[in-house]
Amino acid sequence: MRVRNSWPQGFCGHTPSFGTESSNRFDFCIENEHSFQCHSRRSLRMNNICSSQNLNIGGLHFACFGTFENGEVFDDNHQHEKNFAGGDFRMRFCDIGRLASRWMVVTVVILAGCELKTTPNNPTASTSLGETATKSVSPSNAESETISAEGSSTVYPIAQTFAVEFERNSKHKVSVGRQGTGGGYKKFVNRQADIWNASRGIDEKEIEELKSKGIEWLELTIAVDGIVIVVNPQNTWCTEITCGQLKRMWEPDSQVKTWKDLNADWPAEPIQLYGADTDSGTFEYFTEVINGKKKASNFQYTPASDDNILVTGVASNKFSLGYIPYGYYVENTEKLKVLNVSPSTSETAGAEPAVVPTDDSILSGEYKPLSRPLFMYASRSSLQARHEVVDFLTYALSDQAQPLIRKRGFVPVRDDVRQVMQKRLSEAAPHTKTEGK
Repeated sequence: MRVRNSWPQGFCGHTPSFGTESSNRFDFCIENEHSFQCHSRRSLRMNNICSSQNLNIGGLHFACFGTFENGEVFDDNHQHEKNFAGGDFRMRFCDIGRLASRWMVVTVVILAGCELKTTPNNPTASTSLGETATKSVSPSNAESETISAEGSSTVYPIAQTFAVEFERNSKHKVSVGRQGTGGGYKKFVNRQADIWNASRGIDEKEIEELKSKGIEWLELTIAVDGIVIVVNPQNTWCTEITCGQLKRMWEPDSQVKTWKDLNADWPAEPIQLYGADTDSGTFEYFTEVINGKKKASNFQYTPASDDNILVTGVASNKFSLGYIPYGYYVENTEKLKVLNVSPSTSETAGAEPAVVPTDDSILSGEYKPLSRPLFMYASRSSLQARHEVVDFLTYALSDQAQPLIRKRGFVPVRDDVRQVMQKRLSEAAPHTKTEGK
């Protein structure tokens, strides 16, 4: 449905949600006389709303969150501006009857000269007649709940794939963010996320902060990853690298500027470095195992929280080198060349031969020191109060979910480890039945 006509103006006061686009889960709310907001449950981040989509319909401005009909997602990484009058944004109103009936209600409200006020967190609304309007929801027609999973860009593709499949068999929705492990923790500690996705384990400082705020948490290992060193496919001179050479490139105050600085036989061309941004768990893990100290780094590189940007950067520069999660390499093998890595701290491999990153070498730990587990942390309060959070995590640990991890290029944990995680979850939560399994 292409919307072209102007919409009426001059509403007195506010009105509750008047329309629903069920396939993309839009809920529209008039906020004041001249502006609307349409919120999509898929894009809400608890109490934090993503970047806005500014639309203009007959002088009325909309702020929208959701998805295009072609599947493009409005989220905190994408901002667009569209104009309804130009007809380049489409919506399918799947419940015309409900929409029409609610417009009738709005018309009655306008004619009555009412003053109706509501707030998103208050189901009651007082009117100028001294009455109270209550939004009643019975258990049978209760709206679906949204599970918020925030954090690691490495865990993001896994969690997002879990979410899509989980939603096929559940009325509940899962909102997945990728602000980085550090950004996800900030939401988790401020009770703005049910689940914190992390590409490194929780540290002592975070444990103490959560304890001080009365937040109990549960750690679940959901997959295994390897941080891989990638170069441009046109790089013909380098096939392997040692941890010692990586340190020379990435340590603070690094003096390595060109490939020749690492090896006299390599080109005297500047190395263009790409890596995770400082809010990333990948950055913290990499700097700790390579440089010996978390967050100690040479900052003369191109950082990104979105690993796809790093893939593009390395793929477009012949003399580049970067580190990314294994799963992002697996999905871009035609664009990147992966280097074998030796754990040797010297310039040569010596007695510690370089290892190619594969599912087996990562899972076994042979690909060291860059193999690592991936985590989902859940607050015990969410586990105890919200069965849908338990359902989602149960699904993430289920037999059905394991092929999805491989599908995204990551490595599932061993079955015995997964059984330990399942037991840990069942002991922490009263809800054991899953809708996604």
